[in-house]
Amino acid sequence: MDHVTHCLKTVLGSSLGLEVDFVTPELTTASHNPAMAALRPLAEASLARAHAHEEAERYARQF
Repeated sequence: MDHVTHCLKTVLGSSLGLEVDFVTPELTTASHNPAMAALRPLAEASLARAHAHEEAERYARQF
């Protein structure tokens, strides 16, 4: 997702005049990559924080 954030902000924000904000969980490949197995608890916690982000829910309900 990091590689498209700037483009999305440009297209949706500057071009279309929308407010753009991102809530991005970290370590998203830890659940699929055996070499990152030790990081899975951190990945799960990060995903839970992203899902619980109050602003994200408010933004999503606007659409």
